[in-house]
Amino acid sequence: MKKNHIIIDADNEKKAIVLIVKKLNSIKPTIGAYIEHYLITEKDILVKLSNGFFKIKANSLTNLQSSPNDLPCSELQRIAKSYINYLL
Repeated sequence: MKKNHIIIDADNEKKAIVLIVKKLNSIKPTIGAYIEHYLITEKDILVKLSNGFFKIKANSLTNLQSSPNDLPCSELQRIAKSYINYLL
């Protein structure tokens, strides 16, 4: 994995990702706590958790920021499937 990832630390982005982690916990209770997140491409964000990581599309995060309760179940399922139980 590349070492030159950009850390995104905007409060509103972090709040949206923490909300996603909470929603994911209802689907997959083994998902750990939020640690930090990185922009890995223009379209993808890698979210580091206490026990693994998952990938989310940047546009999903943008949509969630504008409508926090409107993350489609299908998108939540896709994010949950991208979860990998592995420490970075």
